[in-house]
Amino acid sequence: MILDGRTLILVADGPRGRLFEEARRGGPLIERPDWIGSQGGTVHVSHPNGCDRAEADFLAQLLRRAERIFAEQAFDHLILIAAQRALGVLRRHLPGALKARIELSEPHDRLTASAEDIQQTVRALRRVNA
Repeated sequence: MILDGRTLILVADGPRGRLFEEARRGGPLIERPDWIGSQGGTVHVSHPNGCDRAEADFLAQLLRRAERIFAEQAFDHLILIAAQRALGVLRRHLPGALKARIELSEPHDRLTASAEDIQQTVRALRRVNA
């Protein structure tokens, strides 16, 4: 297991997502909205099966984007922070290569939290799981 290295942090709820980069373990988080895409990380519910299906589709798409970024940017770890239902969807769609790189996950909606608050959450999670 790599004890240091770059970490990609995916924060999501059903209809929205954010990506953060931690260049070194314990370092500052940099939000990367440019990695989310042109729609600002928000689902537009127009799916014929309703909101739940549209949100699941969005989360699967967000995870595919995160997988591509993880490989292209040479990340070492992945942290998932999402509302409980969204975290379940993310885990169901998680490819094996990324599954092996999950460092931590937290089933809480922190989508509106500041980067500093998310950084504190990550530090607390690491302490608890040390």
